[in-house]
Amino acid sequence: MKLKNIEELIDNEGEITVGRIGPVRCGASACDESNCLAMLARDLASRLRRCLYAWIPRLRMLLSVISSQMKSTSNAQCQEQP
Repeated sequence: MKLKNIEELIDNEGEITVGRIGPVRCGASACDESNCLAMLARDLASRLRRCLYAWIPRLRMLLSVISSQMKSTSNAQCQEQP
């Protein structure tokens, strides 16, 4: 894939920065000597949302296991009582 615009920016003393930019923990910027041409930032809410969606199936499975263990423990205790 040819990235003509990026190559031209770099060839003309421009730069692309990826990572922490000031207070933005996850961002990217493309600048030449006199202009900032583009800036992107990933917000905390989108990262948190993705993380939660990834964990929902795991949490459901864990709660199911805990629930079944609690039921079996409760049944065993009821059977032990005179």
